[in-house]
Amino acid sequence: MIRYDKILVSIYSPELDSYANQGDILFLSQKGDSAKQLFKPRRGTSYFVALSDGRKPSAIGVIKTIKDGITAENLAKLDCMTRNKKTAIPDNLEVYEKIFRTY
Repeated sequence: MIRYDKILVSIYSPELDSYANQGDILFLSQKGDSAKQLFKPRRGTSYFVALSDGRKPSAIGVIKTIKDGITAENLAKLDCMTRNKKTAIPDNLEVYEKIFRTY
């Protein structure tokens, strides 16, 4: 599996609607994620969630180069763990691969 050396991470800045902890890995929000308690995303826009406890929302993130890289499978596992999914790896790994290609 391909290892990617860039990842989207959060910067904590409530003024910029970024509520995730500094340095948390970010991923596109999924069905069931909500930012309503903290901010209202503009219509037609997406936001990110931190892949950590609480899946805190973030309107922005920065690209960070990571030393050993990460695979799409590892990102998928982290996403599933934070969403309390019963499966460890989703069937649609190509979605995670596509995210990395956009960085």
